[in-house]
Amino acid sequence: VIVGSALLGPLPQQEQPDVQVQSVAPPCFVRLWMDGEFVGETSVFGRGYTSRPVWNERFLLIPRASRCTRFEVVEATECPTVRCHCALGTESLWRTATCGVPLSMDVPLLHYGEEAVGSLRIHARIWDGLPLQDTPWWPTMTDVPSMSQFVAQPVAQQPPQVNLSSPVASAAQVFSSRFVAPTIPPPTWTQSLPA
Repeated sequence: VIVGSALLGPLPQQEQPDVQVQSVAPPCFVRLWMDGEFVGETSVFGRGYTSRPVWNERFLLIPRASRCTRFEVVEATECPTVRCHCALGTESLWRTATCGVPLSMDVPLLHYGEEAVGSLRIHARIWDGLPLQDTPWWPTMTDVPSMSQFVAQPVAQQPPQVNLSSPVASAAQVFSSRFVAPTIPPPTWTQSLPA
């Protein structure tokens, strides 16, 4: 699993009408848990406030009957605080990765489990046992979504339409059977698959 990047919107208490927030979070890192057991964390990104941290750090995960994989975006301040989080069904993630196609998805980040305040880009595939590649195998982003999508608005829940023929699917499409979350439109991606 690769923790790629995040797009962080303002938290509900940070929202101010008619004010464009460009940098909303202090330096932060991602903490990874499987069934409540600590797995690891990324390095801290940034020295100042940002809304688009990038880590691109890899974790070798062994599911071992794990049910839930949780990612927490933690603010690296004097007293580290969990800003937002997302959780995926480990078995669903594992089954999707074993299909042989590298998976890239934007998972909605929730604040206190209620409001979508951003998205976390995660890439997954089965490890082939070879050393790490010099160039990344995951897709590169060509269009970053705007911050306006994270302004609190009523969300009409509709059943997602799943298109699994695409190698890049949103988390709401892939894991809709596990939970219902506000869908955040994925950015435009270009992907080069190995020949």
